[in-house]
Parts: sequence; C-alpha cells; structure tokens
Amino acid sequence: MQQYWVNFAKTGGNPCGEGLPYWPEFEEGKATVMQFNNGASLIETPNKERIALIDNFMKFLRAQ
Repeated sequence: MQQYWVNFAKTGGNPCGEGLPYWPEFEEGKATVMQFNNGASLIETPNKERIALIDNFMKFLRAQ
C-alpha cells in the first residue's frame, strides 16, 4: 500500500509501478477497487448501497 501512495504522489495520480499488481482507474460496474488482504487484488466495489447513500447526502449538502 505504501508504494502505491508513493507512486500516486510522484506521478500526480497513477499508483501503478514496477513489481505491483496493476491498479486501473475506477470505472463504475467494473472490478476496479483494490483489496489489500495477504497481497493485492481487484474486487467489485463493496457496500455500493452505503456509498450511494453518502454520495446522495453529500450532493444534498453541496446544494444548500
């Protein structure tokens, strides 16, 4: 995880680097969320309903 953050900062947004599993940009409906659990792998976005609830609440607050 640390190297992903370093790469992200160095490149202005690209966490990928040599020796790391590829981490593509987020795309709705695709397995583009990285899970770090005994390594790194791409998974479907978990808790989509909760994320949508927070997104809608933040949109509401911004509209005030």
